[in-house]
Amino acid sequence: MQDLSALWQALPGPDDKVWQHISPSRDQHTRKREAYELLAAALWHLELAHAVGPISGEPLTTPVALGSGFSEWARTHPSLTVERDHKELVFRYQFLKKPDLAVYKLIQNMLVADAVLRVYGAREVLGSIIPKTGVLAPVRSFLEDTGSFKPNISTLQQQTVLLIAFRDSYMHGEVSDAAERIPIRLFRETCLPKYSLADIGNACITMWEELAHRAREINLC
Repeated sequence: MQDLSALWQALPGPDDKVWQHISPSRDQHTRKREAYELLAAALWHLELAHAVGPISGEPLTTPVALGSGFSEWARTHPSLTVERDHKELVFRYQFLKKPDLAVYKLIQNMLVADAVLRVYGAREVLGSIIPKTGVLAPVRSFLEDTGSFKPNISTLQQQTVLLIAFRDSYMHGEVSDAAERIPIRLFRETCLPKYSLADIGNACITMWEELAHRAREINLC
């Protein structure tokens, strides 16, 4: 299990004024808080994903990497109980029989995907209040027309493409057919299957650290 606890220190402390900025106008102060909220939620999901067990290094097209989908979950229909006391919060699923490995992979996939969605959201929020440079630049600028990486982009920008393609694979309803989206679609269809969930998780952590750094550098009066 990868220890991600140190990353919490990159977020503002509980008494930081940034958490107090809640405004219907969604001004820059509120946007910065929203970015931190999304990063905190992403980190929570990443910690849970790693707690489930080692994240698969198999290509995303293999059954081991994909898990069972919800068919196995619907078939077994585990019961849920929640236990609370002053120091613990426990979610417990009770199965009628020992669940297959595919069920654990399904849970892990969902948790990593949830983290990616929130990191993507933090990227979008930060891009609305600071210059769109580096990982915040339009993803189209990272790709050739064929969907392959441009030769001059950084590893971090490559990971940005990877996360956005993975995000798009879960959010078909929000994916546009516009011409500028064709390269990322081609990348998703031809290149993304070569990567593993572990690759996605590592890219998510790296992107998380970069966005937390960019957020800390924002100096709003």
